[in-house]
Amino acid sequence: MCLRRSLRFALAAVAGLAVGLGAYRAGRDAAEVPELVWITPTGRAYHREACRYVRGVGARVPLADARARYRRCRVCRPPP
Repeated sequence: MCLRRSLRFALAAVAGLAVGLGAYRAGRDAAEVPELVWITPTGRAYHREACRYVRGVGARVPLADARARYRRCRVCRPPP
């Protein structure tokens, strides 16, 4: 179970990075780049980067993907 969660977390981190780099390399403007939020390896919510629950661990994922799998953090209140 723990290994599966770690693998899912790692894949989400790679996917988030690939989306960000792909948009940068394509020369798109900021309006076309998907908004990124943070997820933690053990949590069930998505967060803003400055949230106290992220604390240096976490992976960036596109907001649309996070909405489908996680709930919003009640502390940092990321975009719905």
